[in-house]
Amino acid sequence: MIQLRVLAVSTNHNAFGLRNMILIGDNGKGWQAAANDLNVKKTGDVIVVPDTGNVTEHLARMQFEIPSELSCVTEVLFRKVWPE
Repeated sequence: MIQLRVLAVSTNHNAFGLRNMILIGDNGKGWQAAANDLNVKKTGDVIVVPDTGNVTEHLARMQFEIPSELSCVTEVLFRKVWPE
């Protein structure tokens, strides 16, 4: 299983009423995904997805919108989010 910790959540809504979340995985990779107010997570929350298959597809199946992988996760950022 891959744990994705919510690093940040937008304070505003996009044109479709969604808020963007930045997720950093315990595997050193990052994703962004949007959610409505019913499904949006809080900063620090952890989302668990299977480590088989595509994480982006797993996020879409969990009712998150517009999921995509980020390529900008640095070692410093990773250690800030996952210090243990």
